[in-house]
Amino acid sequence: MLKSRIFYLILGILIGSMLFATVTMAAPQIRLIVNGTDITDQFDYKPMLINERTYVPARPLAEALGATVTWDSSRNAVIVNTGAYQQPNETASSNQFTGIWSYENEEQGWGLALDISRFEDTILGNHAAYAYFGNRLDIGYDVSIYGDFVSSNQVVVLWDSGYGDVSGTATLTFNNDGSLYWEINDVFQTGDFSEYYIPQKALLIRN
Repeated sequence: MLKSRIFYLILGILIGSMLFATVTMAAPQIRLIVNGTDITDQFDYKPMLINERTYVPARPLAEALGATVTWDSSRNAVIVNTGAYQQPNETASSNQFTGIWSYENEEQGWGLALDISRFEDTILGNHAAYAYFGNRLDIGYDVSIYGDFVSSNQVVVLWDSGYGDVSGTATLTFNNDGSLYWEINDVFQTGDFSEYYIPQKALLIRN
């Protein structure tokens, strides 16, 4: 059930309907500009400052970049499509690097989910991790994973913890069976709070 809640948080990010347990502060001085056009006033959800982080709603940003955002009730999923993935003769390999992958270790009480998309030679996405049977949540509400391909099936990404002042690098390996191997390479402390709950290694299955 916890994993379902984590996925609902990820989907909420995509449609701009996020619920926060922390105190939020509206930030009208923050403008969202896409390709030189200010789109801040074109949608209801405004950029916010939350715990000194800047958050923007993902749906209007995706649409401003030419993507379509729809709800698929049969799969209980939010679908984000870019122009690169709307060709009639689309093959399975073209979507190999876009989707949601997850792993859950029920015995040890931790799990990890990645929601990522490929844009040309770049990977962008979010993460959601939990530890101690859900007593610690490490969730990237904005883009928390981003990097470039280093080979045909490997990406080296930068990641940002959603729990503590920690970031780092990791290697994503996309396997032929559809699974995704995550391995952290480096960890950097960016502030005073050094805790994070993203696992060092995990083999994730595509959802």
